[in-house]
Amino acid sequence: MTEEHHSQPHEHSPPPAQWTQPWELLLPIESTGICSGISAVAFNNKIHAFFVVDNIPGHLGLSYLVLGNNAENKLVVEKQEYLDARYLTRHRPAVTVHEGRLFCFYTGVDKTVHYHVFSGSSWTHGEQVPGVLTEHAPSVFSTNGKLHLAVQGLYNGEFYHKIFENFEWENTINTPGISFKGSPSLGGNGSLLYVALTGVDDSVVLFSFHSGSWQFLYTSPNYKVQGSPTIYFGRNLLMCASVNARDQRVVTEVLGMAWPDPAHPGGIQHLGVTLGKYLSEPCLIEYGEQLYLIGRRPCNDVGISLYKPQVIG
Repeated sequence: MTEEHHSQPHEHSPPPAQWTQPWELLLPIESTGICSGISAVAFNNKIHAFFVVDNIPGHLGLSYLVLGNNAENKLVVEKQEYLDARYLTRHRPAVTVHEGRLFCFYTGVDKTVHYHVFSGSSWTHGEQVPGVLTEHAPSVFSTNGKLHLAVQGLYNGEFYHKIFENFEWENTINTPGISFKGSPSLGGNGSLLYVALTGVDDSVVLFSFHSGSWQFLYTSPNYKVQGSPTIYFGRNLLMCASVNARDQRVVTEVLGMAWPDPAHPGGIQHLGVTLGKYLSEPCLIEYGEQLYLIGRRPCNDVGISLYKPQVIG
């Protein structure tokens, strides 16, 4: 283990976590025009990975890669598509599957949040989320019949949460006491919902949503974040991915394997690092019984890595 893999010091830190190098780069994808972070979702048995591009004359564009497994069960790019979205910012899009349809959200230059819906054959025209303004990327996640959207407000790093149910948006809710930097990241499984945030001290902070309110779960003592985190819940584990402010490599933090209570993560921590650097937060997605990390690398290609955990120190 090299010096760059050591966690950064915090007061009252728990016993050192186990460091790993679990990510194997499988597929660097060039010439996509990417200029943002990436959000991906499995839809109609394919991965759809969304990002903002600057290769369209006169304006930024919204694009996505469609990936699937070939006859040898290897992940390949099938095509790159473009979505007719205007007045974009360079913040990463946010995607989820809700009620059998793919929803893609993005932040406009006027700080409003817009979304398009894909049926599998065509996209709807863009619609605006009512009562929401942000200068950062939104985050969305669908669980238990509800689509949840979270953003940072315009002042003092406030946390705002909104629910879409029965084709209607409910009121925007501010949660007092939560203050953070950048963009939130929602994730969950079944009826569980979590959010990962970059705290005011640049640490990863987790909250869970129970009985209509957000409850604090955990602050990572292991490293400082550059930008915003990404959260993934599956395989009976909760994982956060963040760009380490120290060296721009992605750190993935695994919390709570085989928890007695899945609502409260605990147990052994495993901290993984990528071999290469990343320009913005990556996404984590499970597809074909494999877990992938997809992100924008310094050479402005899209890097896809496979999760192959092995404790090394």
